[in-house]
Amino acid sequence: MANFDGDSVTRISPKGQAEATTGVGDGPVQLAVADDGGIWVTLAEANKVVELDPASGEPTGKELAVSGQPRGIAFGDGRIWVSSLQEAKLTIFDPANVEDKEELQVPAGPREVRYGLGAIWLNSSTQGVLSAIDPASLEAVKRFQVGKENYGLAVNKSFTWAASLRAQHVVKVAPG
Repeated sequence: MANFDGDSVTRISPKGQAEATTGVGDGPVQLAVADDGGIWVTLAEANKVVELDPASGEPTGKELAVSGQPRGIAFGDGRIWVSSLQEAKLTIFDPANVEDKEELQVPAGPREVRYGLGAIWLNSSTQGVLSAIDPASLEAVKRFQVGKENYGLAVNKSFTWAASLRAQHVVKVAPG
């Protein structure tokens, strides 16, 4: 669990108990698990993404520079996907060569990013838009109005779910 104000992350047991809290840097927002089992956290105030050791929770020393307050992070299609709130972009890294990155402009206010159902899903809290991005072409193949201040995003085997704080609802989107 990311603790933004405490500049730390907390490991939670399967029973829901806090096991350990580790300082990670300025403004942790979101955690994601990499294909190799590594844990990564976005640090919005430090403008970077940091890898954590899954056993200890300590930073490993691997960092990715991402400007514009990185918020969301996902792993999928062999790449790392990071949304930046202030610059309205999605930064895409190749884990084998993190110096090789692409940047894609997206609707304003991107927060959460998820991979699933063959797409990268990105919500825009200020635009009220949920976008499905084709990972091969990097084109938005679908856009859905889901309500402003949409902060929650989840993808399962059949649907994508977006939660809107302002509209006080959850939207279920079918991929087809």
